[in-house]
Amino acid sequence: RPGLQIDGPVQADVAFDEEMLAENFPFADLKKRPNLLIFPNLDAGNITFRLVRHMTNANYIGPVIFGLAKSVNLLPRGSEVTNIINLAAISSVDAQGDK
Repeated sequence: RPGLQIDGPVQADVAFDEEMLAENFPFADLKKRPNLLIFPNLDAGNITFRLVRHMTNANYIGPVIFGLAKSVNLLPRGSEVTNIINLAAISSVDAQGDK
């Protein structure tokens, strides 16, 4: 996807603050808040996921773990129906690539 804009790594406080982003990364093409967060490990992702879920109205999918022989999709305890459907769709598309 040549048109996909990617920039990073950027710490979360900078990524979510447009003024800090412009100040610290004036060379970055991205000028808006991020819509995808990538974490170094499952623990960091779970901690942030739970905080964001309770503090905002953000939509979430996952966690999805990449980098293994096959991707892993996890349904956290108490997952909402929307998240189950989204992960099922991701798993279905991912499985088609394994032919």
